[in-house]
Amino acid sequence: MASPTLQVLRISASPRGAQSESLRLSQQILEALAARSAQNGDPAIELTELDTNLLAPVDAAYAATLAAHCTVRTC
Repeated sequence: MASPTLQVLRISASPRGAQSESLRLSQQILEALAARSAQNGDPAIELTELDTNLLAPVDAAYAATLAAHCTVRTC
């Protein structure tokens, strides 16, 4: 009997990007999991990636705007 699809969320936050050691390690882990899944006849891994380096940085103006709209009930 096949197992349900393994869902993985990989969050990349290293400023080194593709040169990141943690990214390389996580890739090796994902490849090993995929190989084991294929060997067992399980569904492929569903990978969702979030690269925090692509997000805009929070600056003082943004923080001030958020604070101006903040009340005790909304924050």
